[in-house]
Amino acid sequence: MNSLNNERLKYISISMQDVIKDLDEIISIYDSQPIVIQKHLEQSFRTSFLQYKELLGNYMSQCLKILAISVNKITYADAIELCIKEEFLPKNEIVLYKTLSKFRNDTAHVYKKPPFKVLIEFYKEHRDFLINIIKTINSVIKKG
Repeated sequence: MNSLNNERLKYISISMQDVIKDLDEIISIYDSQPIVIQKHLEQSFRTSFLQYKELLGNYMSQCLKILAISVNKITYADAIELCIKEEFLPKNEIVLYKTLSKFRNDTAHVYKKPPFKVLIEFYKEHRDFLINIIKTINSVIKKG
């Protein structure tokens, strides 16, 4: 069995922490900004949200490699379930992971740009979930 690339996982963890800081900062200044700046902050928030999901996908790919499973050969939902089963991800309702993925897909593929208010409410309600993912990554790094 392959081993985890701890340096890569550390990079992913640090990057995810940076994204959380960026999202928090946007929330803290958003209401006090003129409309034109708010529009830019909304786009930055969407981009950061997308970045978090991409980092999560990179993390899952790294983890599944040690199980000799290619993420290209399974569905995103199956990848999540395997990562949860192998304790690479915290046990949360899979709907949270799927919602995060849907926001990413809607943003990246421009199916329908999710309203900023929907994204920000999801973030506020599930910020602890996103942080727990980072904590789990850090635990995996310590074990490795």
